[in-house]
Amino acid sequence: MTVSAAEARTAPLELSAALSEAGVSLRPVAEADMPFLQYLHRTTRWDELAPTHWPDEAKIGFLDQQFAFQHRHYQTAFADAEFYLISRDEDPIGRIYLDRTRRDLHLIEISLLPEWRGRGLGTALLTMLQQEVRAGRGARVLLNVLATGPARRLYTRLGFVETAGEQEFPDLYVEMAWSPPDSPPGTETVS
Repeated sequence: MTVSAAEARTAPLELSAALSEAGVSLRPVAEADMPFLQYLHRTTRWDELAPTHWPDEAKIGFLDQQFAFQHRHYQTAFADAEFYLISRDEDPIGRIYLDRTRRDLHLIEISLLPEWRGRGLGTALLTMLQQEVRAGRGARVLLNVLATGPARRLYTRLGFVETAGEQEFPDLYVEMAWSPPDSPPGTETVS
């Protein structure tokens, strides 16, 4: 059964049993979350600024400004998207932003604090999105990833492939997509 685009947009993202049992929860982003989201953004981009040799205060100022621009862009370009805060036992640990206004389930952003990376949570969240597509809530999962970033390996491992989609910054980002294969769905674990 295929779910209409309107139905997909009105149905909130539901966590899998494995994620819920691991104490992970989602809720819509609120204005009070902005300091955490700003800090999260810094943690995802900090290493990219190492070659600048800027003092930490300059890096923080630059990244906070970059976050403000990014946040404004997401709010404008994806006005009908779902913006979720990811928590574990009520403590914020990341964000996941989805746009379901088109045929594809577009993963706009997924970010986790450094201590939560590499522990299976990203894989579990992506597997959950793949399950939604398998259930007919989108034709495929579509995303853009930093061409040289470590997340690209994760997406490739989960079956995402590069597409010929137009990129605003083709030297920096790669568009990748996942479509349901004929094989049965995989399992997920969270540590």
